[in-house]
This record gives sequence, structure tokens and C-alpha cells, in this order.
Amino acid sequence: MGEGSTFGLRLTTDSLLGLGTGDRLKAIEATTEAPARYVSQANEDANRKLRMYEGQIASKERQAAESASLTAQAKQNLDLFQAQYDAGQRQVMDVVGVYETFARQQENEVTLKYEAIRLRIAMAELLGVLADGSEI
Repeated sequence: MGEGSTFGLRLTTDSLLGLGTGDRLKAIEATTEAPARYVSQANEDANRKLRMYEGQIASKERQAAESASLTAQAKQNLDLFQAQYDAGQRQVMDVVGVYETFARQQENEVTLKYEAIRLRIAMAELLGVLADGSEI
């Protein structure tokens, strides 16, 4: 028991509370920090997903707008070919080919709009704003 002594019992403030009490307090602090880290990590992951969804939605909506423009052009071509067919200047297969192009373009436009809506639903699910119809 002395400051320069090499023999004896050395006591610290942690050991005054009981053997291992200091370690127990450190363990308690660690268990309270872990949930906070998990929550922080979950928030970061959710924010990352939200930004990803926002980017994908913007991309799909931009593509759908471009596709709508192409669909309108394809419709004009179809109308022109139909008028030319009616005047006897085009054959049926010419009109059919233009009609198939128009139909594919319409399908592409609808698909892009659907994908944008699907992404909005996934985003709403992530945000927790969807209601479960079976529980209503």
C-alpha cells in the first residue's frame, strides 16, 4: 500500500465498487452503443435505397417520355402508310411492317411507365406508407 511499493494490493476506483464492476459498466455501455450503430446503419441503407429508387424512377420516366414521342412519330408513319395504301401506292406488307413498329413502340412506352410505377411502389414500401389490405 504505498506509492512506490512493489508488494501489496493496489486498489483503483473501479475495484472499490466490486470485482469486475468496471468491466461490467463498459459492457453495458457497449450494448447501448450497438443498437444505435444498427439504427444508424439501417438509416444509411434506407437512404441509399431511396436515392437509388429516385434515380431509377427519373430514368424510367425520362425514357417513357422519349418513348411517347417515338410512339407519336410511329403513329404518324402508320397513318401516312395507311393513306398511301388506300391510294394504291403501298402494299399490305408495307403497312403491316409499320403497324408492327407502332405496336412495339406502344408496348415499350407502357412497359416503361409500368416500371416507373413499380419503382414508386417499392419506394413507398421502403418508406412504410403502404397499407396492408388484408389487415384493413
